[in-house]
Amino acid sequence: MNQDQREIQRKLRILRHAEGTGHVAKTCRYFGVGRLQFLGWRVGGREAYYGRNFIK
Repeated sequence: MNQDQREIQRKLRILRHAEGTGHVAKTCRYFGVGRLQFLGWRVGGREAYYGRNFIK
């Protein structure tokens, strides 16, 4: 596994943790990431999955 794949797995683990717990702030605190960074990952993932014109 190269560095890029490792980073992707880390982000997915964090996103899944937040989805499972329902607490974004607690998840960000636990993993040591900023909420804006987390929200950027979440929105970026949705754009990649649904395209740029997605509805929540």
